Amino acid sequence: MIELKHIHKSYGSQQVLRDINITFKAGELCMLLGPSGCGKSTLLKLVNRLIEPNEGEIFIDGKSSSTMKPEILRRQIGYAIQGVGLFPHMTVRENIAVVPKLLKWDSQRIHDRVDALMDLMGIPEDYGSKLPSMLSGGEAQRIGVARALGADPDILLMDEPFGALDPITRRRLQNEFVTLQKKLHKTVVFVTHDIGEAVRMADNLVLIHDGQIQISGRPESMASQEETLARSFFGDQFTFELLEKYTLESYPSVLQKNRIEPIKGVASGLTHRSTFREVITEMLESGETEVGVHLEEGMASVGFRDLVKMFGGAGID
Repeated sequence: MIELKHIHKSYGSQQVLRDINITFKAGELCMLLGPSGCGKSTLLKLVNRLIEPNEGEIFIDGKSSSTMKPEILRRQIGYAIQGVGLFPHMTVRENIAVVPKLLKWDSQRIHDRVDALMDLMGIPEDYGSKLPSMLSGGEAQRIGVARALGADPDILLMDEPFGALDPITRRRLQNEFVTLQKKLHKTVVFVTHDIGEAVRMADNLVLIHDGQIQISGRPESMASQEETLARSFFGDQFTFELLEKYTLESYPSVLQKNRIEPIKGVASGLTHRSTFREVITEMLESGETEVGVHLEEGMASVGFRDLVKMFGGAGID
């Protein structure tokens, strides 16, 4: 767990962060969202003491980070950045092994850890001897995440790690990372200015504007928020991304198993893994406000009113 209490940060007369109070829960993927210059990256750097606050205190698992040596603290926190920052003279395996070597792990333990991470990240074995210059952008970014996980840290800080990638590669890595996080349950603080990336990936979403936290919470709970600033910042894209993020499996309460006669549109290909966007697309294409869903135990249906209730807050678990 990471807790920031009354954090202020200024550079000369420019105040970057003002009275930041927030807790990042253990095992949670928290996305920091906001426009360029709002203080997102500054907040991230404060956590691993790349910079120091002017006021306030940061606690990691209940212990003040100011009592820890910065270099020791950083070795316990994974850090992945945009542009990767791989050491160009080191091979893939050597890059992944950087932090374990600094921690003086024995050679066999390092070898086993690198093997495990390459397998976890889907990096082919023959890539181990390649130099960064021989990798594509997506491959290099995957190595960067593996390196950040090198010493199996509980905390992972990520500063727009996928920002420089093309949209297709970026979307694939976003999905892969969310799947990976479900396995590892790291405490992840991820900086982005991309609304779609934030909505698709976040367990908890924090909007930062002008150096202050404006709103935070689960993405779906923000759909009906009335805050003017949040509404103006998110726009319509926020709702569209929510529709693509959540599946019927995520919210089975919208499935009506006792309302299946008659179901128009039974021939649809919808299943419990279908996204809400796919459900609405099916409704639009069929001209129906209620469509059938194929489940292992039989058929169910979902109606447009059910979706509206969910995004209005009534159907949120």
